[in-house]
Amino acid sequence: MRKVIFPNINVPLLGHDHNGFAIIERAVVAMKRKRLPVATINNFIDNATRNDYKHLIKTVTKWFNTTSVYDDDNDDAYDDE
Repeated sequence: MRKVIFPNINVPLLGHDHNGFAIIERAVVAMKRKRLPVATINNFIDNATRNDYKHLIKTVTKWFNTTSVYDDDNDDAYDDE
């Protein structure tokens, strides 16, 4: 099992906008909901935007739980069909 820095923060990738900026926005909103320090949020943004899209996705999966398609505020799953 992979180690995640913040396993209690859910940033789903499936069923959501795959635009890099949208992914970063979801991550930042989730971090703010958990009241993480601004320095930690800025560290994530700096790390995530350091390279290309593939690096962004790797960073998100290293920092957060990305296994769920559920939104933290909504128990309904997003359906692509």
